[in-house]
Amino acid sequence: MSREACNTNEPEREAGDANNNPSDSSANLGLARLWISQCIQHHELCRLGNSSTQPGLLPTRLINVHDRSQPFLQVMKGEVLEPYLALSYRWGEGMMGQALKSTNEAYQRCLPLNDIPRTCWDAIQVTRMIGYKYLWIDAFCIIQDDEADKSRELLKMGEIYRHALFTIYAKGSSSSQSGLFSRKESCISQARRMQVCATIPLVDQGTETAEATLAGAFDGKDYLEERGWVLQESVLSSRRLAFGNWMSWKCTMARATETRPVLWARHNAETNGFAGEVEKLRMWIFAPARMREAPRQSWLRWNQFNSWYAVVEIYSTTNLTYVSDNLPALSGLAQLLQQTYRASYAAGLWLEDLQVGLTWYVASNDERKMPWRGDMAPSWSWAAVGKVRIRFRSWPSQSTHVTSEGLELLEASCEPEIPLNPYGGIKKGTLKVRIRLRKALLRYKPEYTPGRFKYDSISGSDYPLFSNVDEREQPQFPGLILDMELNHVIGEAALDTPIHLSQRLADSLDVSCMIESNPPASSEKEVWCGLVHVQETKERHQLTALVLEPVSDSLLVYRRLGLLFLTDQSWFGLSPSGPSILREVSDVLMDVIELI
Repeated sequence: MSREACNTNEPEREAGDANNNPSDSSANLGLARLWISQCIQHHELCRLGNSSTQPGLLPTRLINVHDRSQPFLQVMKGEVLEPYLALSYRWGEGMMGQALKSTNEAYQRCLPLNDIPRTCWDAIQVTRMIGYKYLWIDAFCIIQDDEADKSRELLKMGEIYRHALFTIYAKGSSSSQSGLFSRKESCISQARRMQVCATIPLVDQGTETAEATLAGAFDGKDYLEERGWVLQESVLSSRRLAFGNWMSWKCTMARATETRPVLWARHNAETNGFAGEVEKLRMWIFAPARMREAPRQSWLRWNQFNSWYAVVEIYSTTNLTYVSDNLPALSGLAQLLQQTYRASYAAGLWLEDLQVGLTWYVASNDERKMPWRGDMAPSWSWAAVGKVRIRFRSWPSQSTHVTSEGLELLEASCEPEIPLNPYGGIKKGTLKVRIRLRKALLRYKPEYTPGRFKYDSISGSDYPLFSNVDEREQPQFPGLILDMELNHVIGEAALDTPIHLSQRLADSLDVSCMIESNPPASSEKEVWCGLVHVQETKERHQLTALVLEPVSDSLLVYRRLGLLFLTDQSWFGLSPSGPSILREVSDVLMDVIELI
C-alpha cells in the first residue's frame, strides 16, 4: 500500500534548555535509554514472560513511528519483528482520533497529525527518539466501531501489555489532550550534591562529614491510578517509563527518577513476602515455579489465588466509565492466570478455590454511587454489586483451612456475553453446590453502619455483638443473624445491599447518603445461611457462611444476599471448639442447591 505524505506542516517541539527542562529533552530521553539498557542487560526477573518478537504474540496492528512526520498503522502478519512499546493513558472526555471502519484504510497510509491527541502524539515521538519503531495505542490499534474487532483485540490485551518491551505510562496526563511532558524549574527538579555535617558525641566528640543527594520528591497527581483498565496493564508490564512532573522508571527489580537517576533495587515478590500485590501476581503469572519455592512466612497463605483476591480488592477501588466493564477490564489477567495454572475461571472467581473466593463482601469507606443491576453478573460474583469497594474475608495468622467442612462444588456453568471471550462479561452463571444450610433471621437497621464503630449508638440486645466484632472486617452494610427459635444473635452479617434495596428497586444510590435517605427504621427477613469455609486457629474456629434467599418455593435455587461471620461451630452441627450457645441442631441440612 503506497503512502503519501500527510503531515507536511508538523511543527517542531521546542527543545528543552538548562533552566526549563522538559521531560522530552534529549538529555532526559538519553537517561531513559540508559535505564532501559541496564534493565534489559542485567534484570533477569524483568525478562520473564516477555517475548515480544515471537510469532503469534504480536498485536494485530501497531503504529509504525519510524518516519517522524508520517506515522502509520501497520497490520502485522505474524512475522518476527523488533520489539514494540505500549501506551497506558487516560482518554478523558471527548476523545478525538480513533480508528474506525471509515478511517482504517487511510490510517494504514498515514495517521494525520490533526487526528492524533497530544498525549498519543508525544508517546509516538518518545518511541522514535528512544530508538524503537513500533507503538501500540488502543484508540488506533483497535477499530473502535467494529464490535467483532474489539472483542478479538480486548481478549488479547493481557498478551499485548505482557509482551511489550515496556509501557509508556502517562501518569501526569488528565486526558488524551494533556500531553506527556511537563516543564519545571531546574532548582526543584534537579538533584543536588550536598555536604552534610553531623556531630557524634558518643564516638569521638568530633564532626562527621558526608555527601548526600537531595532532590524533589513530589511527582504530582497520578491520573491513572484510579482508572480500572490500568490495573491489569500495571500487573502485566514488567517495565514502565512514566511521565508526570518528572520522568521515572519502574521495573520488577529497580526504579529511578530524573531527580534520583541511579537505579536502586526494589523489593520483589520472589525474595520478599511483603512485596506489593501487583508484583506478586505478576510473578505468579510469569514465574510460578520460582514463586512456589520462594521463602515466605510460615503462616502466610501463599498461592496465586490469594494474590488474585488482593488485586481484586485494589481494583475495586478504581473507577470505570462503564460499570459493565467490571469483568472485561480484568479479562487479560484472568486469561493469563488460567493459561498458567489450567484453572477454571467463573465471573471473577476460581472454581479450584471457591471456598475462599465466595467470601467477598462490600466494604466500608466508599462514597461512590452504587449501581444495583442484577444482570451484571451472578449474585455470587463480586461483579454483581457494581464498582464498589470489595474485600475478602481475612485470614488470621497461623490459621488452617478446614476444607472438609466447607462448601463442595459439584457443577458450574457461565454463559459469556461474548462467546469468544469467556473472561469478560457474563449473561448468567450457576453454581451447583453441596452445602450445610440452616434457616435464620436477618435483622438490619440503618444505625448499624455507624454504630458498628460507635458502640454507644446501639442499644438493647444488639449491643453485645457489635461490642465484640471482628475488627479486621469492614462491612459497609452490617446486620445481625439471629437463631429462629432462641432469638439469639449468632453472628454478624455483611450485606451486599441493605435489605430494603435487595429487590433492585433503585437504579443507583449514593452510598454516602445511605443512612440519611429515610430508609425503613428496621428490616427483618427470613434467610438461609450456607457454610462456605472454616478456619481453625489455636484459640477458636472462624466460620464464614453465605446469607441466601430462595428464588422459588422449591428451596433448590438461591440468590446471595451477603456473608455471615460467626465463631460457634455447633450452630452448623459441627463439633464445638468452646462453649456452645445452642443445645440442638436438628434443623441443619446438608443439601444440594443452585446459586444464581
